Amino acid sequence: MKLFLWRHGIAEDSNPEGDSQRDLTKEGVLKVRKMAEYLAGTFEPDLILSSPYLRAWKTAEIVRASLQKAKPQSDLPEIQESPYLLPSSDLDNIFVELNSSACEQPLLIGHNPYLEHLISSAISGGDADISLKKSAVCRIDFNGKPSPDAGTIIWLITPGILKDT
Repeated sequence: MKLFLWRHGIAEDSNPEGDSQRDLTKEGVLKVRKMAEYLAGTFEPDLILSSPYLRAWKTAEIVRASLQKAKPQSDLPEIQESPYLLPSSDLDNIFVELNSSACEQPLLIGHNPYLEHLISSAISGGDADISLKKSAVCRIDFNGKPSPDAGTIIWLITPGILKDT
């Protein structure tokens, strides 16, 4: 399995309707779009899971649209909401959710510190110190089903690397 983890873009500092309703800023939208355009054509997810929080969901919409634009003939899956990608979720639940699907290239869009902990768990059982900036994307490969301490980071790309592209 090739697992892609994408942290949502820069969001509003607050929203009167609560944390779950914080939207992406203009800069957040631009950085997500730039990253999505950069990566478009390099992978084709067969499952797209997003946190139900607005900033993650909007990130997922931008990413899916960019990937679809790069390969209009492809049949990308619709975005699905996963309660297991909420910031306070238990990591074990997302492994269970991934293992219950038949996907080979899932894309998960969520939040920190959850995604940093997920990466650390996947590659070291939780001992690795990982930093995942907003709009950053990480690819982790597993031989077989994903589980703690069974993955290898193939790449991790932050938006800062794209400044000159």
